[in-house]
Amino acid sequence: AQQRHRLEVIGWVLAANLAFIAVVPWQRHFRYLIHLLPLFYIFETAFLWVWLRNRPLILASVVSLLLLTDFLHYSAPYVIAQAVPQLRAKIEREHGGVRPEQLFLKYGYELTHDYRGPLSGIIGELQRAARPGETAKIPYDDHAVIFYTGLRVEDLNRFTNPTTPDWIIPRRDWIPSDFSNSDYFKKIGQDYEKIETDAPDIVWENRPDPGYHKFRTVEHAPRVVLYHRKRTQAPD
Repeated sequence: AQQRHRLEVIGWVLAANLAFIAVVPWQRHFRYLIHLLPLFYIFETAFLWVWLRNRPLILASVVSLLLLTDFLHYSAPYVIAQAVPQLRAKIEREHGGVRPEQLFLKYGYELTHDYRGPLSGIIGELQRAARPGETAKIPYDDHAVIFYTGLRVEDLNRFTNPTTPDWIIPRRDWIPSDFSNSDYFKKIGQDYEKIETDAPDIVWENRPDPGYHKFRTVEHAPRVVLYHRKRTQAPD
């Protein structure tokens, strides 16, 4: 009875998660299923073993295909699309073509190398240079700044208000496009020291989204910039 109850709980958890993803079908919500992947891998392993345990060569081939390539996701659709001109044109137009990927190798690189994102660059600089009691302004990731640095952070929804905290961090994807032309930004340039980090100023640090996840540090992107109020300038 206890074993049956455990299976029922697992079933309800799966059903609830799959129902959620069916109701909210944006691809970026795939990350809310990440915690289920180990369970799915167990199911997949059990299925392959029951189905192919008496065919070891086929089993080894299928496992190698799944582990060492992403053929089923990239190459197979590409091969199919070659026979249908409309599909081929759609893939070329929307995705620039489909290319085989070595995601297993990319994942191996990710596990063995440091990743540098915008948030790690910001937090690292603030931990190095910020003083206790200082204030900061940032249009995104404010909770992370509070948690990792202890700084007081202004309301992110009022980022363009012309206040003068100790730190101003204008993340380029989270501020108005004309912010750099504003009188406020010109004033920041006069009263603040510009500090450019080695971290790329991309939208997010990283995410387990199929279309966004970064296996390595983004090299070709503008750097994250912080502005530190000059010591001679008094805060509001």
